[in-house]
Amino acid sequence: MSKSKHKSKEIKPGKSEKPAKAVKPKKKDSAPESKTSVKAVKEKPKKAVTRKPAAPKKKAAPLGKISQDDIALRAYYIGEERRRTGAPGSSHGDWLEAERQLRAETK
Repeated sequence: MSKSKHKSKEIKPGKSEKPAKAVKPKKKDSAPESKTSVKAVKEKPKKAVTRKPAAPKKKAAPLGKISQDDIALRAYYIGEERRRTGAPGSSHGDWLEAERQLRAETK
């Protein structure tokens, strides 16, 4: 019987050799990192927002002059009341009623 010069390691049950370390692939230099990475972005301090003062409210239309906006607003409220009560009618009828009411108020 010949004895070998090299001794093999025996693995005991429950014990194993340490696994080899995983090698991470290297990044290719084909695309440079963007300048907007999370670390590179610096937030600028926000300026205080200044708001314009509210526009002055419209005064009532002078005698004899009724604007289309005044009629439209009145027609809107007439239509809302009509729909709330379930009364029949149309937006055109609401417009005509708004004109009639505003003319009666300016006389």
